[in-house]
Amino acid sequence: MGGAINYRIKGVAEHNVRFDCKAALKVFHSKVCKRYVLSDTTYNPALEIDASHRIYHGLKESKIIVMGDILQSFENYFKAYFNSTMMHDPLTFSDVIEPQFINLEERKITMAESGIMNYSDKGLLQRVSVGADYPGFMEFLEHRQSFI
Repeated sequence: MGGAINYRIKGVAEHNVRFDCKAALKVFHSKVCKRYVLSDTTYNPALEIDASHRIYHGLKESKIIVMGDILQSFENYFKAYFNSTMMHDPLTFSDVIEPQFINLEERKITMAESGIMNYSDKGLLQRVSVGADYPGFMEFLEHRQSFI
C-alpha cells in the first residue's frame, strides 16, 4: 500500500511513501513483483465509515472481543482526528485475499527522490490500481465482520 499519482495534496508524496522515502525508493527500484494500490483508488467517499455507518453499528453489537478492539480503534480515531475514516488498508489488503475488488493495469511510473510518483513513458512498468468495486468491497467487508 502506498503511493499516489494524483495525490490530494499537490507537490507532496503520499503519506506512507513520505514516511520513509528512502525505503519506498528501494522497493520501487527492486526487482520484486509489485502491485501498487494507490491512494488515488483508496481515497474514495464510498469507503468512508462514521458512527452512523452500519459496519460501525455491527461492531458495537458484536460480542467478539476483537470487534470491540476494532471499535475502540475507530472511536479513538474519531476523537483524535476526524469523525469518519476511510477503509484504505482493508481495501488494499483485499487485493491479497479477494483480488476482484481492485482494478489493476500495467502503467509506466516513476518515483522521484521526494517520493512523488508520476506516469511517464520513461518509467518502470508496474501494476497500479486504476479503480475499485467500492460497493462490492464494502459489502464484502460488512459480511466478513460477522465471521471474525
